[in-house]
Amino acid sequence: MAPALDLSADYETWGPGLIGECKTETSSIYGARGPQQPPLLLMSEAFRKFARYVSEVVGSVGVFIVAATVVLAWVVTGPIFGFSDTWQLVINTATTIVTFLMVFLIQNTQNRDNLALQAKLDELIVATKGADNKLVLAEELTDEQFSRLKAHFERVASNRTAARGAASGARRRSNRAKRSN
Repeated sequence: MAPALDLSADYETWGPGLIGECKTETSSIYGARGPQQPPLLLMSEAFRKFARYVSEVVGSVGVFIVAATVVLAWVVTGPIFGFSDTWQLVINTATTIVTFLMVFLIQNTQNRDNLALQAKLDELIVATKGADNKLVLAEELTDEQFSRLKAHFERVASNRTAARGAASGARRRSNRAKRSN
C-alpha cells in the first residue's frame, strides 16, 4: 500500500483560496456561513459536472438515433425547400455550432480522465517495490528524454527475452538428457 498523501507542503505553493483554505465566515441576519469557494472555482466545478454529464448523454445510443433522425429529416425536406442555400445553411450552421461546443466539453472530460488515470498509475509506481519512482513524473519529460527512456526499456525487454530464451533452452536440454537416461 502506498504512503498516505501529504499535501501540507503544497498549501504554501498553491496559495490562499485553494483546497478550502479560504475560510471566510460572515455573519448576517441569517447567521454564520461556512467557508465559501471563489466564484471561478465554483464555475469550474459546475462546468466539470456539466461536461461529464453531457459527455455521458451525448455518447448514448439514444442521442445518436436523434441526431441521425434530424439529418434524415433534413435530407427529406430538401425537395420541399428546393435544395436552397438556406436549406443547406441550416444543417451547416447547426453542425458547426454543435461541433464547436462539443470539442470543449469532450476535451475537458478527456483531460480529467487522463489526470485520474495518471494518478492511478503514479500510485501503482509508488506502491511497487523495485519500480523507478522517477517515472511518476514521466509526463514532464522532453521528447528526447522519452526517446532515451523508450530505448532503455527496449533494451531491458530484449535482455529479458534473451534470458528467458537461454533458460528455456537449458530446460529443454535438461529434459532431453533425463529422457535419454
